[in-house]
Amino acid sequence: MLNISKDVIIGIAGFTLQNVSGVKSPSKSIRVEREQDQVTLDLGLTIGYGSNLLKLCSEVQRSVAENVELMTGLKVRAVNVTVQSVVE
Repeated sequence: MLNISKDVIIGIAGFTLQNVSGVKSPSKSIRVEREQDQVTLDLGLTIGYGSNLLKLCSEVQRSVAENVELMTGLKVRAVNVTVQSVVE
């Protein structure tokens, strides 16, 4: 059995967020809950002023879920995004 630590999943999510335009502080708050082969991620983000929040958050959810599933083989149950602040 392969055991993937939560830190690895957090690292994948953080790296993914660095490549999403509009996310200013990608790893401010990332939490992972794991049950068997399923994970739920809670992300707290700082975004740039003027960004379309709905579009940006949807892109974050899709990108993070896709990369975590691709790189770990785990099923992503949910990617919950909280916009914690907006900066210029």
